[in-house]
Amino acid sequence: MFILNRLIPFIGSFLILLLWELCFVKPRLILVFGAGILMIVFLSFWRLFKHPIEGLSSADKQGKDFWHFFCLPFLFIFSAFLFSIFLLSSHLFRHIFILTIVFLFYLILESIFNFLYRPNVYQTHSIESFFSYLNLLTLFFLSSSFYNLIFFLNISFWLFLIFFFFVALFLSFYFFWVNKILSKENVLYILIITLILTEFFWIISFLPTNFYVNSLILMLIYYLMVVSSKYCILKILNKKSIRQYLIVAGIAFLLVLLTAQWR
Repeated sequence: MFILNRLIPFIGSFLILLLWELCFVKPRLILVFGAGILMIVFLSFWRLFKHPIEGLSSADKQGKDFWHFFCLPFLFIFSAFLFSIFLLSSHLFRHIFILTIVFLFYLILESIFNFLYRPNVYQTHSIESFFSYLNLLTLFFLSSSFYNLIFFLNISFWLFLIFFFFVALFLSFYFFWVNKILSKENVLYILIITLILTEFFWIISFLPTNFYVNSLILMLIYYLMVVSSKYCILKILNKKSIRQYLIVAGIAFLLVLLTAQWR
C-alpha cells in the first residue's frame, strides 16, 4: 500500500496533464475531460487518506482531515481549469500554464504524502505556507473567470457577486484554518474580510482595465487583509511590518497598473 500511495503524486499529475491537454485537442468534450480531471483530484486524495494513518486516532478524525486537505486543492484545480478556458494567448503559453498547474498539483500531493507517511521528511509549516499561496492563486483564477463569464456570456453580475461572496468566505476561512488561527473569537475577521473583498469585486469591475489586472488588484487587497489580520491575531503586528507590506503591495499595484492593457 505504501508503494502504491507513493506513486499517487506521479500518477495523478500525469493523468490530469493528459486530460487537460486533450481538452484543447477535442474542445467539444471539454466538460467530460474537466469532470475527469476533478475526479482524479478526488481519487488522488481519497487514496492517500484511505487507510489508517499513524497519528490519526479514528476514522472520523481521518475523514475530517481528508476534507480539510482536499477542499482547497480541488477548488484550485477547478479554478485553474476554468481560467485556462479563457486564455487567449498562444498555444505555447497555454501549454506552459497547464504544465505549471500540474506541477503545483504534484507538489501538493507530495507534501500531503510526506505529511502523512514520512513525517521525518516533511518540513514543518510547509503545508501552511504552500496552501496560503494556493489560496491567493485560487482567488485570482476564480475572480478572473467570473469577470470573463459575466462579460462574454452576459450573465447577471449580481449572481456572480453572490458566488464570489461564498468563495471569499471559504478562502478566508481556509486561510485562518491552515495558519492555525481559526477560533470563534476570530470569526469576525473572516466576515469583515469577506464583505470588504466582495465589495471590492464589485467596485473593481468598473475599472477600464482587463480582467487579469482586476483580479490581480483584488488578490493584492485580499493578501493585505489576511496577512495583517494574521499578525494582529498573533499580536506581532507593528508599524514596521505594516509599512513593509504596504510598500510591497503598493509597488506591485503600481507595476500592475503601469503594465496593464486598458479597455
